Amino acid sequence: MTFIIAHEVVAVATRFDGSAGGGWSPRLSLTLGGPVPAAAELVWRVRRADGSPWFEHRVEVPERAAGALATVDLQRWGEGVDVVDTGIIRFSLELVSAFGGVVELLHDGMLRVEHREGLGYVIDESARLDGATLALDALDEADAPPLRVAAYLDGDVEPHRVSVHCFHAGEQVVEASRVWSEQAFTSHEGRVIGHQIVAVFAGVRGWNNLAASGWGEGWHLLDRHDGDYELRFVLGTEVVRTVAFSVLGGRVVAQGALEVDRATGFALLVGAPAPASFYGCAPTAPGTATIAEVYAARASAPASDAPVGPAAAPTQAEVDPEALTAYAERAERLLLTWEAELLGARPPFELQQVLEAEAVLRERPGYEERAAAVAQAPDACELALSGRPHSLTSVRERMRALFAAAEARLQTAASEHDDALAPYREVLAGDKLALFDDRPVTDFEYRTVGRRPLSTPEELRDAEYWFFEGPAELTATATVDGQTVKVATAGWRVIGWRFTPDGTIAERFEQQGQGHDAPLSAYGPGPAHPL
Repeated sequence: MTFIIAHEVVAVATRFDGSAGGGWSPRLSLTLGGPVPAAAELVWRVRRADGSPWFEHRVEVPERAAGALATVDLQRWGEGVDVVDTGIIRFSLELVSAFGGVVELLHDGMLRVEHREGLGYVIDESARLDGATLALDALDEADAPPLRVAAYLDGDVEPHRVSVHCFHAGEQVVEASRVWSEQAFTSHEGRVIGHQIVAVFAGVRGWNNLAASGWGEGWHLLDRHDGDYELRFVLGTEVVRTVAFSVLGGRVVAQGALEVDRATGFALLVGAPAPASFYGCAPTAPGTATIAEVYAARASAPASDAPVGPAAAPTQAEVDPEALTAYAERAERLLLTWEAELLGARPPFELQQVLEAEAVLRERPGYEERAAAVAQAPDACELALSGRPHSLTSVRERMRALFAAAEARLQTAASEHDDALAPYREVLAGDKLALFDDRPVTDFEYRTVGRRPLSTPEELRDAEYWFFEGPAELTATATVDGQTVKVATAGWRVIGWRFTPDGTIAERFEQQGQGHDAPLSAYGPGPAHPL
């Protein structure tokens, strides 16, 4: 199935008529993923703000094999193409072929257009401020992919004044080795309204397959340092953007979608997902990937578990006995606690089993520190586990299998979770879909007017109102020994939304009160809050 890389869709307001004060027309750039049949055209249909047809534009697309990428630029030139419309501009992209009558709708989206004083007509890019892309550039260096981040900075910033800094657990690790503007976003008059800034960290790598050779000494390896990270974009002396991510079990945690990326192979979409009103573009299954695919180029055996070289390997008598004991004790505890359960269980996995896998992977950094201390020990070196002798090689293999099983369990659970949500995502659109992604039905209880529960995809799609109830801590006053004091009391809180038929939020409600459960009256239109 042909697909579009969602995060690489870029629309810019431009104009055919060069005279000042005229109207505007759009330019669209995108990356198309194969298969693309022979004799194919991409058809771009655009409607004006009032819904009437604006123009249709066709471009030939070369034949492509499955997964092969092609960059396509779309712009309609001609007298009378420019308009002065503002608001929502809807468009569609279809792939058609003269061979076999192929007609495939690739995208049905929208642009939000504004006229700003001093700038002219612009396409609203504000949703980009909530998200970014993160990648390990294995296309550039598969044995040690550098960390790469791309984020939108609003305004006419000077890219050469931007620096990006990597922090781990609150401590600065390194500054980006290269920073540049990948895309300048402009108004129809050519005035810059923002930049997509890219930073690459030569000193931060996803892994290092050649560490045993001494290559890359001093690098910060993400697969050896679990924890929370921040990438801080600094303009002059001010932090203007922060991109956060985590590493668990040696792998970047895929909290958002993983999508094919033209420059790096795969990119993780981090931060808040863009609402449907922003381009209307969301990743589709053919263009997405799993975290396992990102790490496919990493050597299966960590360098810390491999002997430095047979000729230089010491005898067992030369290995630090305390290091061997510490390694054996850690491996013994992990294997006795988790091996039978992790290697014996089969999907589907319950929540407790997923938590167990996460607990195992949190142990990995501590284990690898001890493994590194005995990395030069001979394979035949004997360890005592549960009072029985085991070769160091067999223990290493069992530990690798243990961590691999934990990773596989998390990946399987994530896939099952996505499969459960897929029917809902197929029927929801607009702000409803964005709200659903923040509150998956597996974790939240959906209700509508009259506290009626919503459970099926169709019920969520058709309901005009959504409500969520939760606890609230309320402040009350009480008199104690003649003194008035403030006390915290248990209460309830109900948040609700009213939607238009296309899934756009029309109103937001919020009510709260004392007691354990909200009254039935809270499940109806209440005081509106600003959106």
